[in-house]
Amino acid sequence: RGYDCEGFHARGVEGIMAYIRAWILWLLLSTSPAWADPPKIFTLHGASGILGHDSIENAPDTISHGDHIWKLEIDSLTLTQNPPHPFRAGGTVSPAYYFADEYIAAGKAADVILVDCPFTLGVLGNWHDGVRAYNQAAADVCQTRIDAAIAAGGVYSGAIFYCCEGDTDNDTKVNDFQSLFLAVMERYRATSGISDLPIILTTIATCSRRPRVNALQSKMSSLTAGGLYHVTTANLPQLDACFHLTALGQEGVGRRM
Repeated sequence: RGYDCEGFHARGVEGIMAYIRAWILWLLLSTSPAWADPPKIFTLHGASGILGHDSIENAPDTISHGDHIWKLEIDSLTLTQNPPHPFRAGGTVSPAYYFADEYIAAGKAADVILVDCPFTLGVLGNWHDGVRAYNQAAADVCQTRIDAAIAAGGVYSGAIFYCCEGDTDNDTKVNDFQSLFLAVMERYRATSGISDLPIILTTIATCSRRPRVNALQSKMSSLTAGGLYHVTTANLPQLDACFHLTALGQEGVGRRM
């Protein structure tokens, strides 16, 4: 009743996709909480650094606003309240929840929705790609997830990039980092339609096995652009492996963001 089946079939794949998008929107609107204020949406971008490698048992139990932290499930595009570690499959302790907790504690939002965005899509495929991993295909998939969070009542408020270990492979990558990351910022802003979208860039941890790390950190910290905020991992406890922080270090960088 009420369905134009003939028109639906005539539209073919386009009609099917429109129906699916409408169904997802209905599902989100019908299952979303009744927000006192629109929650702030933040996207998370990164490889193994944002996954965490320390044991979950070592995660500091310091989250005070868990009931106001939400995670967009990327398979169902529904929200999970007070999500547990890990933030992403295959990870352990992530800075994401500590960032959201600190943001709420500072009175900047009543609720925060965290959206995991793909590290890379297409021909690029691992952390050695560094900043080059954030291609247009990845930005498009990210925007689909952002749209779902917006449909649930949120307001897109910023992107957090936890990167870019792969840019320490050679001097050319180090030298190209600043111009490439500025291009990434513009790509994600253009895709979202928010020209002044705040971007948080979190530096990699130190690593004595990669002599170019200090040079890349210098490039990161000296990069300036409107709406770009730099967060350092200096003096945070680190695991033996390059670039990976302990659970306590993950909490530390999350609360610095």
